[in-house]
Amino acid sequence: MLRSLNTDQLYFRLRSDLSQFFIVVNWVGDNRTPISGVGCMLYLAAVHSYTSKLIVRRLISGPLGEKVENQNMSGHILPFQGVMPIIAEDAFIAPNATVIGHVTIGSQSSVWFNTVIRGDVMSIRVGDRTNLQDGTIVHVTGGMFDTVIGSDVLIGHRAIIHGATLEDGCFIGMGATILDGAVVETGAMVAAGAMVTPGKRVKRGELWAGSPAKLFREIGDAEFKEFAEGTEGYRQLGQDYKEALQERSGPK
Repeated sequence: MLRSLNTDQLYFRLRSDLSQFFIVVNWVGDNRTPISGVGCMLYLAAVHSYTSKLIVRRLISGPLGEKVENQNMSGHILPFQGVMPIIAEDAFIAPNATVIGHVTIGSQSSVWFNTVIRGDVMSIRVGDRTNLQDGTIVHVTGGMFDTVIGSDVLIGHRAIIHGATLEDGCFIGMGATILDGAVVETGAMVAAGAMVTPGKRVKRGELWAGSPAKLFREIGDAEFKEFAEGTEGYRQLGQDYKEALQERSGPK
C-alpha cells in the first residue's frame, strides 16, 4: 500500500500512524502495556528500507544525493546544503546505512545496517577502526555540540549518540543513549540500555548503568582486554563484508 502513495501522502500517513501508536495496547500475558515510544521505533524500523529516500527528500533542501559507487563505498551517502560526507576508502558502509552531510569517517571503521549518521546542523567525526553497529543513530545538537567519536570505539546495536564525545577506546553497550555534551572517556564503558544524561562524564575505568546512568562499578583488566578484542573483531568483520560486497558487485 505504501508504494501507491506519493511523497507528501506518505509523509502525512507516517505522522498519522505514529500518533496512533501512542494509544495502541499490546497484550502481554494478562496485562495491557502501552507501546508508545518503543512501538514507534519498531514501526520506523519496519518501513525504513522503503521510505528512507522519500523522507530524505522531504527533509533535505536541494537534490537527493545519489548512491555512491566510487571509492569502493556503498550505502546512502547524501549531501546536506552542498556538504558531502568524507569517508575513508577502506571504511565499510552497509548498503542500507545512511550518512548525511558534514561527517568524517576514518580508516577501517564500519557503519552497520540501518545505522544513520546525520551531520546537518553541526559536524560528526568518527575515527579509525571504530564500529557503529546495526540500528545506531548519531546526531548533533544544533548551535551547541558536535558529535566526536574517537578511534577504536565499540558502539553496540541500536545505540543513540547525540551531541556527545566518545574518546578513543571506549565501549557503548547495546541500546545505550549518550546525550548532549556528555563525555565517555578512554577505557570507560556504558552498559546496555543505559542513558547518560546531558553533561555527564564517564571516567576512565568506570562502568555506568541505569537510566539515568550512574557509576555502577570499576572495570577490571580482563574487560579492557575484551574491549580491544571486540573492536578488532568488528574491524576485521567490516573488512570481510566490504570484500564480499565488492565481489558480488563485480568489476566496475
